[in-house]
Amino acid sequence: APLDGGGGGGGGVGESALEAELMALEADYDAMLDQAEVMRETIGAATERVEAVMDELDEERRRGELNVQKVLAFMLPRVDAARAAGEEAGARKAEAALLQAEARREVEVQRTA
Repeated sequence: APLDGGGGGGGGVGESALEAELMALEADYDAMLDQAEVMRETIGAATERVEAVMDELDEERRRGELNVQKVLAFMLPRVDAARAAGEEAGARKAEAALLQAEARREVEVQRTA
């Protein structure tokens, strides 16, 4: 069936209906182009924000690593000193135990003599 609604030789109501349909399609196309542009801008802004957040996270991670290194640099010498003091105290305790045992033996020797 012809689109102009009748068999005639053209023009009239059918042609104006096609023009109206074409104008509606063009308006829809323009609206879709506008929506696509808005989406493109929104995606671009979101991409920029994601990149900024990733940069912020990288910087925060770097600062965290530096803080851990600073704490370790501060604490390790103190831990080493405490360990050495503990070892020295253990050695003194062992030495004191030996001296005490020696003194007991000396006392025993004097008692039995």
